Amino acid sequence: MKAAMATSNRNPARQPFTLIELLVVIAIIALLAGLLLPVFSQAKAKARETNCTNNLKQIAEALVMYRDDNEDHMPPWISTLFPYYLETTGVYHCLADGNSDSTPDGAWDPHPWDGSNPYEEAYDRTGSHGETMDPNPAVQRISYFYEFSDATCSWEYNGVSGTWTAVKAEQMKEYDPTLFPVVRCFWHLRSGPHHNQAPVLNAAYAGNVFLSKLKWEDGVWTP
Repeated sequence: MKAAMATSNRNPARQPFTLIELLVVIAIIALLAGLLLPVFSQAKAKARETNCTNNLKQIAEALVMYRDDNEDHMPPWISTLFPYYLETTGVYHCLADGNSDSTPDGAWDPHPWDGSNPYEEAYDRTGSHGETMDPNPAVQRISYFYEFSDATCSWEYNGVSGTWTAVKAEQMKEYDPTLFPVVRCFWHLRSGPHHNQAPVLNAAYAGNVFLSKLKWEDGVWTP
């Protein structure tokens, strides 16, 4: 009698999922993943952009300090700010930098949007040369494009030629220094009619950081 009662109190065996139920669960998981992945991707991109902004702020502050110490002259390369004005080389690297780890230091590309490397002489990397000083070999794989380098400029402005510093100084006479880029990051460009090949993150001559379109002369960019 006791054995019979014990048997009757046992829970019935749990039935396994049917194939249809399993497919429904998989479909729900796939749907949720499809909804969440873009959110995670946007959050990751925003985090990289924030990190890059912080890097550019540090570089901009270092540039202002350098000018204060050197009669308003710009440094020949941003790599030469290390180690006296920038204490770490990590500040030169954007987390969104798309160069492969296998890319040689002398081929590191901070100007990826074009592909033809029209301003390659100004890249702050191994193999580049300035009229008075070459890049600092202690800093490699720089993600950012420096507009005021000591390299000989391949174009002129208002008849002024020479180094990028000389040409850019002439151009800046016609623009607001708070919206005149000195250091630029092209690794955050997004496509689409709203983005219009933007944003590019810029450290301005005045020391601030701002967003612009690909061609900064076309104006600032607001998310």
